[in-house]
Amino acid sequence: MISSQKIGERVAAARKRAGMTQAQLAERLGVSRPTLIAVEKGERRLSNEEIVKLAGSLAVEVNDLLREHAVVGEISPRFKARAHTPEVERGVERLRQLGAWCAELESLLGITRAVAPLDFIEAFRQARGGETAPEAAGCEAASLVRRTLGLGDGPVLGLEDKLELEAGFRVFSLPLDPSIAALFIWGEELGPCVGLSASHSHARRRLSLAHELGHFLRDPEAGDVLLAAPQKSRDATEVFCDAFARELLMPAEGLRRRVSQRRRSRGGRLTFTDLLAYANAYEISFQAMSLRLEALGCIERGTFAGLEKQGRGSRAAEKESEYLPESIQPDCFSERYFQLAFEAYDAALLSETELMRFLGCNRLAVRSLYLERRLTGADDGRVLELDLAAPVGGENKAP
Repeated sequence: MISSQKIGERVAAARKRAGMTQAQLAERLGVSRPTLIAVEKGERRLSNEEIVKLAGSLAVEVNDLLREHAVVGEISPRFKARAHTPEVERGVERLRQLGAWCAELESLLGITRAVAPLDFIEAFRQARGGETAPEAAGCEAASLVRRTLGLGDGPVLGLEDKLELEAGFRVFSLPLDPSIAALFIWGEELGPCVGLSASHSHARRRLSLAHELGHFLRDPEAGDVLLAAPQKSRDATEVFCDAFARELLMPAEGLRRRVSQRRRSRGGRLTFTDLLAYANAYEISFQAMSLRLEALGCIERGTFAGLEKQGRGSRAAEKESEYLPESIQPDCFSERYFQLAFEAYDAALLSETELMRFLGCNRLAVRSLYLERRLTGADDGRVLELDLAAPVGGENKAP
């Protein structure tokens, strides 16, 4: 049975998330402020009727207050203290809720997250006295992350899985407001949580995820709201994160070597198909790859702009790349989240009704998802992974 102290902590946390004072909530409940204070301290146990009324006043589920393994998932006060738009607040609350559910599933299964390798990287924390070369620092950080995770200098495939399993991240695709590309929050119970815009392409989400990883290395407690529209800010942190994301996903040394090898085999020439092959192999948009190669001096400045004028730019690349992950419909939950939920269900730690709540689906949809993952699993129970990013056939083969 859950203790009065634990219920009180959850009431206090829910009240603060709702932006209510103790006096305001006490008035809604029809009790005195000292009575509410006693509840939040765990000195007074609530009746069933009071719990129902309290949950309604705070717009939370009764189960969220009473479940033994429920995780509150408070966000870093430094992030919460900043002024945010209603659109951002809605996205943040959804991301916080999903992160808390994931942490609760781990608690049910007895999973204790070990310290992740990237937690030990503190050399690039926000410099108190300012930095003279944040772009260079971002590139250096990306190289260190690649070495830490054993990525070499080639394409980073399965970035979300790597960050979830090897860096402790919780990554979700969310129906964010069109003005928002991604959200990054952090909390003691949650760890690092990233919400990526479900309406964005696979390539765009990867770049956003890499950018938010930069913020994790820089200052996790500050969090981040990544806007969809390109920003011209020269803020040192943003410069650092942009440079980090480019170098992590499109490492300069590896790209230069591959381009050099391709030029030697083509008599010094690079074609539109070559650029497309690089974009496909690295799971990056044609535009981002073209501009990166321009910046590295691998192709002439203005190449992408020239291709756009010829009608051989981004739209042509999209048409040629229909077999890539662009066609995959993004799910709100990661594959690891599904695995945790179904493992808890198989172990009778969750009822079918509770599983429906964790997955946000009706009974029929939950059964369909369960059967789908059991039928596609390997003999040892693991879900089979298909490399849908690998270019196929003819001229589109990666170098």
